Amino acid sequence: MSYKEALFSFEGRMSLRDYWLKGAIFIIPLAIFNNILVYGVGTEAALNLAMLIGLVTLWPALALAVKRMHDHNRSGWFLATLLIPVANIFFALWIMAMIWFLRGTVGENRFGPDPVESASQTAQQPQDHSMKKTAEVVQKIMRPVLKGVTGQYAGSEIELTDRVIIGRDAGMANLIYPSDYGDVSRQHCGIHFDQGSGKFILEDYSSNGTFLSNDQKLITGKSYYLDPGESFYLLNRNELFEVNLKPG
Repeated sequence: MSYKEALFSFEGRMSLRDYWLKGAIFIIPLAIFNNILVYGVGTEAALNLAMLIGLVTLWPALALAVKRMHDHNRSGWFLATLLIPVANIFFALWIMAMIWFLRGTVGENRFGPDPVESASQTAQQPQDHSMKKTAEVVQKIMRPVLKGVTGQYAGSEIELTDRVIIGRDAGMANLIYPSDYGDVSRQHCGIHFDQGSGKFILEDYSSNGTFLSNDQKLITGKSYYLDPGESFYLLNRNELFEVNLKPG
């Protein structure tokens, strides 16, 4: 929300953050200065200046208050309760709490979308765009590979153009271990490259375990993100693999 919208528009909703940073930061010091002129100085010139400041700030103060009421899904006319004798003391405290301290309606209400969520989405968009561009560059100039470090596939490099399933069953896996590797499950684990995050995703399906380089055993069915250069192994370090990005 721009300063112009914050101070002069009666449309839509205003978050607490915008209220303090784009409105109250100007209005409250002027209100304090007005009180000093009226109750501290008290001269005719001071009173005239106070009246002028009050007139100039009336519209922005109302615009801010109305949009904060909208944020709580209340019409700006709710401020008229301040004109009710006696009861206006209660309403003043309630309205001050809503305007100054309380978060508005979570999610969209009848006055528009949630300004907190909108600000968060706006801030996230450049980051998402940057991540997408980075992934596109990676896709064009680098290729994700799975390299065998020790064991059956030591020295081999497999391009991860699609998900690779490691196991003994040719009907379930595409990186296949011989049948006499009984401790390797028929479908032991799966690995693929996620272009969105630029990371490798590893999942365990086995009975005997898949492990990260720090010897952490994977929880079956849970996805684990690996950075390029990280490794994992089946059963023990005699069957060690490394994931990486190589020039295309």
